[in-house]
Amino acid sequence: VPADGFYEWESSDDGKYPYFIHLPSGSTFAMAGIWQNAQDGHDPGLSFCILTRSAHPSLLHLHHRMPLLVREEDRQAWLDPSTPQARLSLILEGGRVAMDSYRVSKRVNATRNDDPGLQDASGERQATLF
Repeated sequence: VPADGFYEWESSDDGKYPYFIHLPSGSTFAMAGIWQNAQDGHDPGLSFCILTRSAHPSLLHLHHRMPLLVREEDRQAWLDPSTPQARLSLILEGGRVAMDSYRVSKRVNATRNDDPGLQDASGERQATLF
């Protein structure tokens, strides 16, 4: 699943705050996913799931899991159904790299919002007065 980042929420005593997580270089990356034809008779089509693994230490302040990233040199093998299980196991063992994150607007919580501004940094949480 190609992406330039993903969102994760930090929980605190005063609420949940979304963060945009991305590679330090800002480049796109691929997340390991599996797919199937949807079995739901109400909404036929494809469905997919992004595989996760334990988070890199750079993300532990947000979550203990992160998407499994597939290195560029492993992408064709990941997509090829004839790839031997041993090679797939090696791909699954990797995919945990350092990532950067910054806080973004809570606008990401509403699916009706779909614009590049969702990735704009919103600044730090305002300190409480009391």
